[in-house]
Amino acid sequence: MLDVRPLSYVSPLTEQEIGPITPVIRLRNLADEDATVTGLFRIYRDSTGLLEYSSDLAVTPLAHGTSADIPALTPFSPGAVADDDYFVICELEYRSIQTGNVTRGTLGPFYFDTKAPPMGPVPTGHHTTHEAAGMDEIDLAGMSGLLADPQTPETHAGTHEDGQADEVNVAGLHGELADDQPALAHDIAGARHTSTATPAQLLQADANGLPVDATNTDADVAAAVGASHAQQHAITDTDDHTSTATPAQLLQADANGLPVDATNTDADVAAAVGASHARQHAITDTDDHTSTATPAQLLKADANGLPVDASNTDAEVTNVVLQTKPQTLTDQANIDWDLALGGAAQVTLGGNRTLNAPTNMVNGARYRLKVIQDGTGTRLITWNAVYRFPGGVDPCLTAAINCIDILVFDCDGTHMDCVGMVNALA
Repeated sequence: MLDVRPLSYVSPLTEQEIGPITPVIRLRNLADEDATVTGLFRIYRDSTGLLEYSSDLAVTPLAHGTSADIPALTPFSPGAVADDDYFVICELEYRSIQTGNVTRGTLGPFYFDTKAPPMGPVPTGHHTTHEAAGMDEIDLAGMSGLLADPQTPETHAGTHEDGQADEVNVAGLHGELADDQPALAHDIAGARHTSTATPAQLLQADANGLPVDATNTDADVAAAVGASHAQQHAITDTDDHTSTATPAQLLQADANGLPVDATNTDADVAAAVGASHARQHAITDTDDHTSTATPAQLLKADANGLPVDASNTDAEVTNVVLQTKPQTLTDQANIDWDLALGGAAQVTLGGNRTLNAPTNMVNGARYRLKVIQDGTGTRLITWNAVYRFPGGVDPCLTAAINCIDILVFDCDGTHMDCVGMVNALA
């Protein structure tokens, strides 16, 4: 079952310098299946409620048990006026890589404002040109001249015979000690090497990778290569072979690959091959079959292909399917919503309406309601007390004709708690 959750916005910050901003959202996959994440960022100006920016998320695979920071594909460039207030909303879609199932979510409004950048230029760094890439031994900020200029050292340590650093620090020196010191070439068979190997003995590597005596000489190996089986003969020839096998017994290989008695005779195997299932019968017949499966639990195959309990019950799977099943509610003075018929509902308001308490609520489920204004607009909803909103304040629906508002609710089995809302979709 998919369970991908939006955790927070990584970007923008609460106070953001004027300049391009790439929105980034942090998600975590708590399910036991991998998912692909897509979605849409929208940024509105707080003072007017007008849409200032929208961008798709980068399509991102999210393995189970992992988190990821996912950016927008394009940056948002706010106006040049400081202290402008905005808010961002992200709509998300998660698709299981294993099953193809899709769920959706929304991370609600996050408010931020823009600030002028700090005054003064950023000083130019040069310490990365030092030989060890370290900082200055004294603070050169604000100074000029030879000491403050980049000092590019002559690289030479890599030319040492053993490729190691200088025995003494030659940074800043010049002359013979600081010059390149090429390694002295020499023959591996020369007097610079010693060995304890025996003449004519083959060699093998010791624990340090150095050559030491192997067991055999070159002559031993040559003799073995030249040797061949003395006589070609039948495997059943009793002059050359002996066996402890029992007559008529099937054979199997022992630890050395040689034939020894197997468990069954040829007659046993022939009888088993000829045998068949004694009776045709129903797979649900309890006279012939037993099972450890739990009633109402879905089944999967174990390592032997036999049915055992799967992770979920039929009711749990049905509940997940219903959460995303679409349903169009009947527009009337008092609107009913049976969640068992579809958890993704929509209704077009033909007047001011009352939304009754929904039926068949499931604890832990998430539901979505799309509210559409008709050709007149300005329609209102009176919400049943089962529906709860942040701060106890009912949401403000978009008044424009044919506009769409989408509300997302988490259910605890008793209440429908609003966890996200997207306004003014045309």
